[in-house]
Amino acid sequence: MTSEKVTGIVVEGDKRGRLIEFPTANIKADDLPPAGVYAVLVHIEGRTMEGVANVGTALTFGRKKPVAEVHIFGFSGELYGKEISMDFIRKIRDERKFPGVKELKEQIIRDCEEAKRILLSEKHLLISYDLHSL
Repeated sequence: MTSEKVTGIVVEGDKRGRLIEFPTANIKADDLPPAGVYAVLVHIEGRTMEGVANVGTALTFGRKKPVAEVHIFGFSGELYGKEISMDFIRKIRDERKFPGVKELKEQIIRDCEEAKRILLSEKHLLISYDLHSL
């Protein structure tokens, strides 16, 4: 389990995620975990949601500066300028470059499925722990 937490402000990105049906919130933050794809819990204005985050330079598109971007499952709305925190629950894979957008989108679908499995597993562990501590 990864126990890193990142807090920052949502800033505008390149909007590529929207084009491939996986909108992301780009987080301006200083201390990022190592590059890769992670299952995360996202905290915004008192709500906790699940998601998948990429930390790195978006190798497929050649971005220069590392950034944290998160796709929040089932969320639609504007987050620009809002503070957001992410708990990095577990690393799914290293960041890598894909031959094209089609291959990237296929991998994002698999990453989302894996993140959901991980987060469900973590929920079961927490519920089990809570029940045993009664």
